[in-house]
Amino acid sequence: MSTNCRALTAAPISVVRARRRSRKDPSIAKGRQQLLRMVLNNMSQGVLMFAPDTRLVFCNRRYCEMYGLSPGSVTPGMTIRDLLQRRAAAGTFEGDPEEYVVDLLKKVARGKTTVTTTQLADGRVMSIINKPMADGGWLATHEDITERQRAEAQIAHMARHDALTDLPNRILLRERIEHELKRVKRGECLAVLCLDSITSRASTIRLAIPSATSS
Repeated sequence: MSTNCRALTAAPISVVRARRRSRKDPSIAKGRQQLLRMVLNNMSQGVLMFAPDTRLVFCNRRYCEMYGLSPGSVTPGMTIRDLLQRRAAAGTFEGDPEEYVVDLLKKVARGKTTVTTTQLADGRVMSIINKPMADGGWLATHEDITERQRAEAQIAHMARHDALTDLPNRILLRERIEHELKRVKRGECLAVLCLDSITSRASTIRLAIPSATSS
């Protein structure tokens, strides 16, 4: 697990632990809790923690910004169903909230971290990581990867197209042929038509423009 992932996992858990310690030493715990909240609220990812009963324990400011929610509408104690309904009202959640929750809880119960990608109605792409915790709850991180996906798509396009003409190059041709060869069944044929556009264009010019010696 990367350092960033470990930090995202540990920080919200520390908030909960700080709350427990506040009963014994309010002054120290309060300062730590405020520091942790400041760190979480300045993260580029949306971070949430849910209890085993699906109730929200913590949600940072970035999550609300990503999904068009007012900070006051997302409060600890609300269920994930309530949260999804608020997102649906804001136009940043599509689908059936109940179906989403049932599927998510099945994955959390298996105890394995899941990574999913979803596209919002406005075209943004979100990467969502749900990491189960020992007590039955889970930690969720949401990241806007729209620009990253656009950059990756552009790089993939440039690798398969000529930089000057933007026409498909040999790499794309080879990939397409390999794909079709795998698809062709026994007894079927695969035909490849090759057109030399440069030669054809030169021939067209010669036919269209008479030579200077002709009269």
